[in-house]
Formats: sequence, structure tokens, C-alpha cells
Amino acid sequence: TEKKVRKTSQFREVMKRLRRNKIAVAGMIIFLFFVFIAVFAPLIAPYGYRETNIMDACATPSLKHPFGCDDLGRDLLSRLIYGTRWSLGLGLASTAFGLFFGIIIGSIAG
Repeated sequence: TEKKVRKTSQFREVMKRLRRNKIAVAGMIIFLFFVFIAVFAPLIAPYGYRETNIMDACATPSLKHPFGCDDLGRDLLSRLIYGTRWSLGLGLASTAFGLFFGIIIGSIAG
């Protein structure tokens, strides 16, 4: 009798190997969490990143401002949440920059 050989796609193989690597899965979950925060920052942040309140200047952490306020009265939690956009953008841009020039230099060297 002939056995049926089931072909698996390359994507399925990659996903199977990825699921075995717990650290890679944890890293992917953390990365996706930060992407979620960056995309939905206006909905998550309690205040706008430029919003100031002089009465709350240099406020210590409280229920109103969990991370406190800076010397201009801006909420530090909101600024941290909006800062994920800059951090992810800079990280992705520098990776793309390195990839681009790495391919060029590697091609020349090869």
C-alpha cells in the first residue's frame, strides 16, 4: 500500500519551529504589545502628550498621575505611552538602514 505524503507549507514549518522556541514567542508577544500601545496611544493615554497643567507641576505619583508630572505639569505616563511611537519608529528605521546598507556592502564583497 502507498502512504500518502502530506506536503506542508514553508509557513507552517516556520510556525511549528517558532512555537517550540518559547523565548522567541515571548519576544514576539512583547513586541506586539508595544506595537498595540503605539498604535492606540491616543485611546490609552489618560492625557495628551502636550497637555500641561501648571497646578500639577512636579507632582509626585498619585492616582491622578500614576508616574507623576514633570516641571511643566505634563503627565509622565502619557508621555511614556506616546514615546513608544518614537522608539518603535527609530528602531525600525535603524534596522531598515542597516539592512539596506548591509545588503549593498555584502553584495559588493561577494
